[in-house]
Amino acid sequence: MSTIELKNILIKQIVEINDFSFLEAIKTILETKVDNKVYTLSSEQIGVIEESEREIKDGNVFTNDQINQEFTEWLNEK
Repeated sequence: MSTIELKNILIKQIVEINDFSFLEAIKTILETKVDNKVYTLSSEQIGVIEESEREIKDGNVFTNDQINQEFTEWLNEK
């Protein structure tokens, strides 16, 4: 059975349900899987993202291995 076939079966079954509470429960389940939220960033957040993109473009980045090595050296100094 394909995803489309399963969706069609579910739609047909839902159309036949008249139990309001049950339909509300289905709606709640569906809302947890469908994320239609639009996130609006503040000008400060946009600025931080733009600065990060510039740093990446300029090569001002470290690999995970470099950070781990630096962290290990820092811990060994203590």
